Amino acid sequence: MGLEEAYHYLGKWGRWQLMIYCVLCLSFGLPAIWQLMAIVFIGVINPHHCKIDGNYTVKQAIPHVINDLTDELEPSSCKIFKYPLNFTNNDTIGCNSWTYDPIGFDPKGTITMEWDLVCDKDTYVENSQTTFNVGVCLGAVLFTPFADKFGRKKLFFICQFFMNVFGICMSFSPNYVAFCIFQFLTGALSQGLTMTGFVIACELFPTELRTFMAPGAYLFTAAGMTSLSLWAYFLRDWRKLQLYISIPPFIYDVLSWCPESIRFLVANYRNEEAMVILKKAAKVNNVDLPDDILDDNVQAELKEGETDLKKPSMLRLLKSPRPRRYMLTMLFLVLSNNLMYFGLSLLTAAMEGDRYINFMIVSVVEIPSVIVAIIASNKLVGSLDKGKMVTTFALISKFGVAGAWCIELVYAQEIYPTLLRSTGLGITAGFGFIGAILAPYSVYLYRKYLWVPGTVFGILSFMASFLVLLEPETMGRALPDTVEEIESWTMSVSKEEREQWTANNKKKLEDYKRKREASKENGHQNPAFEEDKEIGTDNTRI
Repeated sequence: MGLEEAYHYLGKWGRWQLMIYCVLCLSFGLPAIWQLMAIVFIGVINPHHCKIDGNYTVKQAIPHVINDLTDELEPSSCKIFKYPLNFTNNDTIGCNSWTYDPIGFDPKGTITMEWDLVCDKDTYVENSQTTFNVGVCLGAVLFTPFADKFGRKKLFFICQFFMNVFGICMSFSPNYVAFCIFQFLTGALSQGLTMTGFVIACELFPTELRTFMAPGAYLFTAAGMTSLSLWAYFLRDWRKLQLYISIPPFIYDVLSWCPESIRFLVANYRNEEAMVILKKAAKVNNVDLPDDILDDNVQAELKEGETDLKKPSMLRLLKSPRPRRYMLTMLFLVLSNNLMYFGLSLLTAAMEGDRYINFMIVSVVEIPSVIVAIIASNKLVGSLDKGKMVTTFALISKFGVAGAWCIELVYAQEIYPTLLRSTGLGITAGFGFIGAILAPYSVYLYRKYLWVPGTVFGILSFMASFLVLLEPETMGRALPDTVEEIESWTMSVSKEEREQWTANNKKKLEDYKRKREASKENGHQNPAFEEDKEIGTDNTRI
């Protein structure tokens, strides 16, 4: 028996897997997105003008300028008359203190009001969020080797604990520099939490369900963004908001509920530990589990195809024209998508209208977008390939960006050979977060030049729409093991390839049915097999 059989004995949609999956996605989907997007509310730049000394009025002491967004005359934010009421000398000077209109916030309710991050410091809010995203980018690269060496569970809880600790420290930051340091550390740890949690969640299910469960995790991210708008609505002081979004996740560290990845344990020859988890899962799912479910050939299954293949290298991949083109195109797609996704999310605070409602709307719209992306990537086989789906989604603003993001999550895994898949995904994720690093400055550009962010996003959408056509269709193809396999791909799947893929799936289905019948003959009435009557394993997925 093998690892896939073990998953199917438990049942594709077993209670244990679904329970762990939901709690796991809640534990990394909500806290990480809270920390990432909190700047939308704690970094709001409120209307302000220079603080006036003496008995002068605003009209007397401060020059009035036309607001580019509203076309209305309003007091200058950064200038004050050098000689108020002197009609022959209208010289103005900069100021070093300001009066703010809180508009719904407590006094000093944002980092902008507390540390005067305006005028010559008007990019400081964006700089702090960029610092956070640099941490995220480094976290994506640095934490992966530790998870592979020491285990996903350990790193998951370590990252979660210290992310919350630094999140709390951030709420007590005495100055802007300390705030940025805690932003960086929180960002790095949040990515370690997200990546390890995501891997554990996906490895709870058999292969053919990965295309459902991987993008499905984004439903919890959308729920986290929606709930953040509620947190911010009731907590109008940035220190309270930062503190309150950092404390609740500690409950996940107190409860030792998360199992280690079974695949990780088996790959490291820790079968006894894996068997303990499987038996616990079988008890919850009310199924019979054969004692030999994790025999020695599980390791052979995990390593199948690796021993006889020449190990690919990233240098070999980059020297090969087609794989190099696929990789570079994917890097651009992920970068542009991240820039648009985070840019549109962060822009909600600067746009006209209620910032809480704006943010909630762009968060809620992700939920149907993720659902559509999941259905499309699994059901529209042949009639609409992934490239066309990404093209369509990328042209429909936030709804499309969120949908394209989910499809890229699956697509990016399918263009790297087996032994380079983790490395390739790490490079792709890290490069993609360059877009997230740049995204905060779209808010600054929006304040200065209203038309620039939308124009940039539109150009990137059109470029991505055409460049994605350079990517090959992967539906109906087995995951590649070598660079040579990728080089042999054509842009579309041939009739022969699809027939071979269908025949392989049919054979696997017959094997599972035969094992089910054998299980019944031996006295095992396993509900898992009854639940999985139409498995049809799809080996094109991770």
